[in-house]
Amino acid sequence: DNTTRIDVFTATSEGAFAIGSIDTRDPDFSQDGNRPDPIWAAGNNDTQIDTTSWYVQDFLKLWGDRLIGVGGVRWIRNDQANRNNNLEVGSAGHTSTSTNPTKTTIRYGGIFKPMKGVAIYGVHSTTFDINNFDAEFGPNKPPDSDGILDEIGIKFSGVNFMGGQLFASAAYFDMALTNVRQVGVDPVTGEPRVTFAAQNTSEGAEMDFGFTRKVGPGTLQTIITGTFLSVNSAAGDQPIESAEEVYSFFFSYNWDEGALQGLNIGFGGNFESDKPTRISGAAGGFFIDEAEIYTLFANYSFKEHWRVGITVNNLSDNQEIVRAAADGLAIRRRGRAVELSAGYSW
Repeated sequence: DNTTRIDVFTATSEGAFAIGSIDTRDPDFSQDGNRPDPIWAAGNNDTQIDTTSWYVQDFLKLWGDRLIGVGGVRWIRNDQANRNNNLEVGSAGHTSTSTNPTKTTIRYGGIFKPMKGVAIYGVHSTTFDINNFDAEFGPNKPPDSDGILDEIGIKFSGVNFMGGQLFASAAYFDMALTNVRQVGVDPVTGEPRVTFAAQNTSEGAEMDFGFTRKVGPGTLQTIITGTFLSVNSAAGDQPIESAEEVYSFFFSYNWDEGALQGLNIGFGGNFESDKPTRISGAAGGFFIDEAEIYTLFANYSFKEHWRVGITVNNLSDNQEIVRAAADGLAIRRRGRAVELSAGYSW
């Protein structure tokens, strides 16, 4: 079997831009209400992007489809033109073009099925991401990003286990991406600015477990996931807004028969380890604390067409900071919220 695809993409983006005027290295928060508004420049920034790509993929199946090999190649051509009309006093606009050579990305791997419902796989792939013109970089287009991924894993699908159906997977991965766009601080002015990290790497494992079983008058469903990884920049630091441990769980029970037929109740949660924020200053930056968020829900379907429900999000009312900007402004998590819903389908 083989697949051949040609993609053509063109886009135009336009927007005004603001010039900040806050030194974030040693901000004074005592006069927050008197901060000056951003200075809006009298101009705009237009970018025209033309992208063409060709993709070819082929399969090789052996041993009654128990052993499958797959490989693919993509060729990408990207041309950009940028017109920056910055009419602010003391500034000049510019027109720039970028004609990139054709890039090649590859993907190949294999799947082995030792028994029904079990698959062992491995894959190697490369990627290419386009970084567009940015007003902060003037006539120079930021460098594009190249990525690489190696992954091996095993999957179980619909395996009979303890009177129910088991769905599970486990994988190890190692990936890297060059020229990663991020928000930093200008070392001279202290103002926020876009920067590009030389390279970010992620190495770790992820796993998930799902189990469905008939229990009493209904069906019990369980899903548990976990990701454990080491994320590093070229300097050896943990990149901003990256958590190295993430877990989640979900339990639900649905009444399939009896007096409560149509009722479904569930409970779930999510955990993230602490992660760096966008704040950076004399103290060397800050970390957002680890977070535990829980959700409780119930819904009821009746008369074939009707459905009503209630959901309690953020059950523990966690309102800690979830994101912070380079100027020290922060966004906190929405507190506990109760949502009611009703629906009719036909």
